[in-house]
Amino acid sequence: MSRIFAFVATALSVCVFACLPAFAAPQAQSLSAIRIHETVAIDGHLDEAIWSKAPIATAFTQDAPSFGAEPGAATQVRVLYDDQSLYVGARMLRGTNDVTALVHRRDQNSPSDWFSVAIDSMHDRRTALMFMVNAAGVQRDVLIHNDTANDDSWDAVWQSAATVDDLGWSCELRIPLSLFRLRTGNGPLPWGINFTRRDQTPYEVSRWHVVPRGENAFVSRFPDLTGLDGLQPRRRQEWIPYVSSIEKVATAETFDDRGNTTKIGLDAHLGLGSKSQLDVAVNPDYGQAEVDETVLNLSTIETFFPEKRPFFLDGTEIFSVAGPQLFYSRRIGAGLGYPNLNAGETLLGRPLASDIMGAAKLTTKLDNGVNFGVLAAVTDQEQARIGGPDGQTTSRTVANRTLYSVARGLKQVGTAGSFLGGFASVVDEGSSDGRRALVGALDGMFKSQDRTMQVDFIGAVSRAGWKSDGLTDGSFGRVAAIKRWSNNGYLSASASSADRGFDLRDAGYLPRPDFREYRAEGGRQWDSSWKSFRNWGFYASATYGEDQAGHAYRRNIDGRFSTELTNSWTAYVGGGADLASEDDRELRTFWTGHKKYLQRETVPYLTAGFQTSGSGHYSLGVDLSHALEEGGPTDGFYINQTFRPSSRIELGLNTALDRSAGSLRWLETQGDGTPIVGYQRLSELSQIVRASYAFTPRFTLQAFTQFFVANWSYRDLRRWTADGLVGDGLVGGADVAPQGNSAFSSRVWNVNVIARWEFLPGSALYAIYTKGTFSGALANRGGSISPLNDLPMLFGQPADDALQIKVSWLFD
Repeated sequence: MSRIFAFVATALSVCVFACLPAFAAPQAQSLSAIRIHETVAIDGHLDEAIWSKAPIATAFTQDAPSFGAEPGAATQVRVLYDDQSLYVGARMLRGTNDVTALVHRRDQNSPSDWFSVAIDSMHDRRTALMFMVNAAGVQRDVLIHNDTANDDSWDAVWQSAATVDDLGWSCELRIPLSLFRLRTGNGPLPWGINFTRRDQTPYEVSRWHVVPRGENAFVSRFPDLTGLDGLQPRRRQEWIPYVSSIEKVATAETFDDRGNTTKIGLDAHLGLGSKSQLDVAVNPDYGQAEVDETVLNLSTIETFFPEKRPFFLDGTEIFSVAGPQLFYSRRIGAGLGYPNLNAGETLLGRPLASDIMGAAKLTTKLDNGVNFGVLAAVTDQEQARIGGPDGQTTSRTVANRTLYSVARGLKQVGTAGSFLGGFASVVDEGSSDGRRALVGALDGMFKSQDRTMQVDFIGAVSRAGWKSDGLTDGSFGRVAAIKRWSNNGYLSASASSADRGFDLRDAGYLPRPDFREYRAEGGRQWDSSWKSFRNWGFYASATYGEDQAGHAYRRNIDGRFSTELTNSWTAYVGGGADLASEDDRELRTFWTGHKKYLQRETVPYLTAGFQTSGSGHYSLGVDLSHALEEGGPTDGFYINQTFRPSSRIELGLNTALDRSAGSLRWLETQGDGTPIVGYQRLSELSQIVRASYAFTPRFTLQAFTQFFVANWSYRDLRRWTADGLVGDGLVGGADVAPQGNSAFSSRVWNVNVIARWEFLPGSALYAIYTKGTFSGALANRGGSISPLNDLPMLFGQPADDALQIKVSWLFD
């Protein structure tokens, strides 16, 4: 670790020196908002006289596809305000036939014409709220943090309307001032603001202010919005109670868990002054979130699932750090497996997940650049019902009541978006034999004043483990730097290290501890055209990783060339090699007293793909991969299709087919501790279908279904017979026989249908149907798949079927 922290200190010194130019680049543009005293109807027409009196933001510049060029059509934007709201009116000129207006559910992206406004109300040059509306009136909202990072899970209640006419289209937005954090001071205080327009046919993105090439910036380069004075908005007070009823009508369990479950809970968003907000969730329910996709994970790395629950999405960007994911909110209320049963016992009932009793989140942003956030949540004790051999029923704890608490603070440094921060988390299971975990970190990010150089760093420590066994200490360090040039080239490098005891399993996510890893990457993008090609670029990278004992588990070189075509298609081709290495995890001895290493040969690979334009009724994306492993080739074929027969209907087909002829993998560890490995033959097919119909942007129906089939088997089995690398310690032969199975199958069919009606702004009625079917019956011993034979095996299997009705009502 000493080498890592020495590297961190050196990089910080270089960074501080790089951030010392005497002045910041001036903001050439500004726009003045005017106060109004009359009513503005949000109908998309911009026909009130007050709009014509407001200053106009024009002179947009293309960001894509022709960077720096004039847009194909003019845009005019005006801003008004009163005591409670900010009003934005935009006029996008173009021919009627060119306007693309797709109707769909709120907060979803689409190949439509869009207008957006991003507002930095604290003028901290680091965070902003972005409000977007398309030509059909569909809303999206995004939180921008760390200058360039986007979080599209943030949601707010605001008004908008759009109209299409012979000259193009227009939109009006009414944004409550209570959504913004506001500075205190005398007289008008400037905000940061920027506008973006996206046309679909032909594709073009233009902005009021475009960040120059070579700069890693967005919010920090916003022009000023002036003229705002005497703002006294009311505090945000949103109370959203809900009631939910779930009727489980069929079950795949060996016990009967059918019946009705009713839940009542509350969500609240409460403004505490103009700079703080308290979010509360009491007995929350997230049945309206789409189910996770099924994946087959035969590795030793935990599958990472994205967060989909609103409370743990909105505003949690403050808990992100310049490094690993120290806060992984999916740990809270995580799914639970089956309890271990003793001889003669039967399972009579089990919880599917840890229920969240309550959660609260407080975030504060001060005038001096200090941001602070605290999150706390409590999950309930969960018990399974067990039937004993004597016929008695007992309860067995499968999850302890657990307290999760996370705190994050940071201080902005300068005006380029730099910061210094700290992080702490505590997880404590309410049992003497439960787990306890404490994590602390210091991190920071420095940008040069011209935004062309950025350095991130973090140092973290953990103390975690079972209370009965004692807690283990661990540490982590990382530093990363990137330098960009005006010719759109860049170079980046990073170094990180974690010792064996660094443990994030309770509140965070880390693929593995016990490593030192170094990475370098360089590339360039050309804003040029040649015949049918434009905006081509490349990158090349090299990665080296070893455990703390010095065994190299990863040695990779990689590169890719990509280009856009003048018809807005994109294509790429790439390749590289995973060079010979020593895998310290495959043999499942990572956590034992003596690790064993699996010698891996060099694996070269190729990748290629293309994506058609998103405009029109049909779009297609194809990705291909091919690798030459020791036991045979591994191939991947991925195709994503989208059909839009009308402006209200969308159908998506995502097909993934993976085949491996001979990847050397662990099969089992025998009773004497001997690992058995073999060449794995794997065939895997995932077919996802997504369909949606929008009656209006506030009344939508969407459906998701996934068929998943995987068969895999092992051949040429070998056993470990000596210490050292498995390359010398493996012995094969007819006498190598597994103690368990050597062929396996998995088939899954999931269905999720959600009808959503937002009957009032912020209030919604949901009707949700879910279905889940699984079969592990062996289909064949060859590791091949035949969908026509495999999929029908699911239809006769027991299934979990449930219908849920949920109503939430906003009181503000």
